[in-house]
Amino acid sequence: MEDTTMEDTTMEIKTEELRVVADDRSSIVQSKGEIHGRAIQQQEHNRGYLESFGKDPKLLFWVALLLWAQVVQGFESQASGTVIGIGVFKRRFGVYLDGEYDVATKWQSAMSGGGTAAIMVGAWLGSYIADMVGNKPVIMAAAALGMASIGIEFAATSIGMYFGGKFLNFVAVRAFMNNCTTYIADISPLTIRASLVGLNNVAQCVGPLICAVMAYYTTNWTDDWSWKSLICTQWGFAGITLIGSIFMPESPVYLLEKGKETAARKVLSSLYSKPSDAEGHFESIKLTLQEAETQSSNLMDCFRGTNLRRTLIAILVFQAQPMSGLGFVYNYGALMYQYLGISDRQSFLLSIGGQILSISGAFIAVLVSDLYGR
Repeated sequence: MEDTTMEDTTMEIKTEELRVVADDRSSIVQSKGEIHGRAIQQQEHNRGYLESFGKDPKLLFWVALLLWAQVVQGFESQASGTVIGIGVFKRRFGVYLDGEYDVATKWQSAMSGGGTAAIMVGAWLGSYIADMVGNKPVIMAAAALGMASIGIEFAATSIGMYFGGKFLNFVAVRAFMNNCTTYIADISPLTIRASLVGLNNVAQCVGPLICAVMAYYTTNWTDDWSWKSLICTQWGFAGITLIGSIFMPESPVYLLEKGKETAARKVLSSLYSKPSDAEGHFESIKLTLQEAETQSSNLMDCFRGTNLRRTLIAILVFQAQPMSGLGFVYNYGALMYQYLGISDRQSFLLSIGGQILSISGAFIAVLVSDLYGR
């Protein structure tokens, strides 16, 4: 009986020793993974700027696709205010007042305020759903919604129908903006991450430039194609994005958040040319997520202590652009020039000049952000 008790005790001790050894080994493995992740982070920081751009062509291909999708964000914002300044559109959907046709002010206000509301809806919905199902399905759905809403705008027989299509399109393009930017940040090497994310803004400036150039040439057309051409052009951006997103891999950050490590490794291996870079980026993402898990997830913590300063900085940076009045000029510059007595064609020429300046500023910011700091 005593021998049996001693054997049981011995077995318990050995089991505990094995458990301790296993925990130690797990700790060592985790420590090695953390060291590897931090080493890769430092290695990416030290890598040459131009070297990073030419290192992983597959990664840059998907970045380019998502930047293409971002062009439609700026194009649609510019087209929203541009078409109501085109003579044929004003005669078709406007009212005759003081010797000329013009879109009723209530509809101008509706498109301005409704567009802002749609942007808020698209930003929230796109981000919320992406947390549940991933970035890829949201980008695909936004592209499909964008194509459908463009169809509504194109076939509009009333200003109300046009507004409905415009509202849905703004929901789609804002979902594009949020999820495309997030995806690019998720897969980008640290050395050029700020530049690649900054190119989103450049892409959004390219859209209005294309729209202004088109309007300059179509404003004197005498049929509905003078404004419909600006609408149907967006099918090219949304359609290519929809087709491309079908083959696009899911964000590795989302996959790791859901515990799908094998799938995340596979995605990174397809994006990075060197297996060591793919594994290093995997460890870097994993380390970042582990650090995030140790932080409090209470929303109110964003407004306490040093977090409050960070939150206010983030809010004020995003508020700087709309508070400057740029949003009004961005969308309704051509119409404003027309109210000042400038001809339709000349007003669109001024818009082209403004968009060239916008692209210049955005591109300079891209270069400065990684080379000299944000």
